[in-house]
Amino acid sequence: MGLSSWVTPLKFHVETYGCSANRADGELMASLLLRAGFEEADEADADVFIVNTCGVKATTENRIFNRLKALRSSGKKIVVAGCLTRTSYGRLRRDIEYSVALDPYSVDRVVEAVRLASRGETMEELFSEKPPPNLPSLPTRTLNGVVGIVMVEEGCDFRCSFCATKAARGYTYSFDPSSIVASVCRMVSAGAKEVWLTGQDIAGYSYGSVDLPKVLKGLTELEGEFRVRLGMMTPVKAHGIREGLVKALRSEKVYRMLHIPVQSGSDLILKRMRRGHKAMLFSELVDFFRGHFSHLTIATDVIVGFPGETEEDFNSTLDMLKAVKPDVVNVSKFAPRPGTVAAALKPLPTEVVARRSRTVVELCRSISRSRNEGWLGKDCRVLITEKGKREGTWVGRNDVYKPVVISSTRNILGDWVDVRIVGASDVYLIGECV
Repeated sequence: MGLSSWVTPLKFHVETYGCSANRADGELMASLLLRAGFEEADEADADVFIVNTCGVKATTENRIFNRLKALRSSGKKIVVAGCLTRTSYGRLRRDIEYSVALDPYSVDRVVEAVRLASRGETMEELFSEKPPPNLPSLPTRTLNGVVGIVMVEEGCDFRCSFCATKAARGYTYSFDPSSIVASVCRMVSAGAKEVWLTGQDIAGYSYGSVDLPKVLKGLTELEGEFRVRLGMMTPVKAHGIREGLVKALRSEKVYRMLHIPVQSGSDLILKRMRRGHKAMLFSELVDFFRGHFSHLTIATDVIVGFPGETEEDFNSTLDMLKAVKPDVVNVSKFAPRPGTVAAALKPLPTEVVARRSRTVVELCRSISRSRNEGWLGKDCRVLITEKGKREGTWVGRNDVYKPVVISSTRNILGDWVDVRIVGASDVYLIGECV
C-alpha cells in the first residue's frame, strides 16, 4: 500500500453570505477544492474555513466579523473571501488574525489559499487586478442538483453614493458569451433545471457587439428543458435593452421576472444617491414590460432613511410603490458603508428611519398579497427547486418565478408539476397537484 493511501485529505468548509454572485463564487471555490483532492466537511470537522463575505449591509458585516472572531477563538484556520476583503480591508487587518485573504477577483486561487492556510501561514493576501477571464469556464457544481449559477459579468458602471460594492467588484467586466453558453450547457447536461444569470448589473453586459439579449437568444436555443432566471439590472441599463429583453422573456426557457432596483421615489434623493435616473424611468419601464405580458413579476429594492430624506421625499416613495405595485420589494434601512460618499452625510434620527421602514414594509406586504391573490384558481406548471420548511412540503417556481408551495410525500425535487393555485400569502402561493 502506497504512502498516499494513509494520508487523510485536508477538510474544508465554505460559508457564504450575500447575493447570488457570492453564492456562485462559493460553489465554484468548493468545486475547485474538491477537484484538487480536498474533502468537504461540516464546520465541526473542517481544518480550513472559507468565509465568503458580503459588504452590502452594516448588519451583515458585523455578523460576519463576530463569526470570524468566534472561528478564530476556536483555533480554526480561516480564509476570508468575498467583498469585505476590499470594502473593509483595514478592519479585517486590525480585528481578525486570518490565514489568507482572497479578494473577489481571485476565487480561482482558492486552492492556493487553502494550502497556505494549512501550512499555518497568517495574514497572507491573494489579490488580483481583474476577474479571471475564464471564470464561467471553470468547473463548478449546482446548488442542489437542480439550480445552477453562472456569472455573466462583474461590477457596475455606476458609483452610487451609498454602495460599497463598486470598491469590491469594480467597473463592469463582461465574460465571453461562448463560455457563458457553454457553462449553462454543461449544467443542463448535468441535470440542472434552473440557471441563474448573475452579476452586479447584468443589463450592462457587453462583450464586443454582444449584449445580454443576444446571450439569452443563444441560451434559449440550447436543447433540454430548463429555465433561466435573470439577475439584477439597473433601470438605466435595463432601459437600453428593453426591446431585446421583451423578445427574451417570450421564450418559455426564461422566467418572466425582472429585478430592477429603484431605491427611492424621490428624484431629489435619487440625485443624492447618484443613481443616474429619475423615478419616472422606473415607472415607465414597469409599464413597458407589463404592456407586453399579462403575467410578469417585478422585483425592486427601496432604501428608506437616506440622509436628507424629508417626509415629502418619503411620501414620494410611497406614492410610487402604490402606483407601480411591484410584486416583490426588498426594503433596507439606510446604513453608512465605509468609503462611500453617503457615509459622510448626516444621518436621520433612528426612530424616524424605523418608522418609515415599518410603513414601507406594511405597504409592500399588502401589495404583494394582493398581486399573489390574483393567481387564485389559476393552473400553472411549476419546477420544484427546493424542499419546504415543513416536512412533506416542496417549493417550486412557476413561469413568472412566483414561489409555489405544494405537499407531497414523494421526493419531487427537480420535477415539473402541474398545479392549481388554492392559496396565497404576501410571500408565496399554495398549489395543489392537478
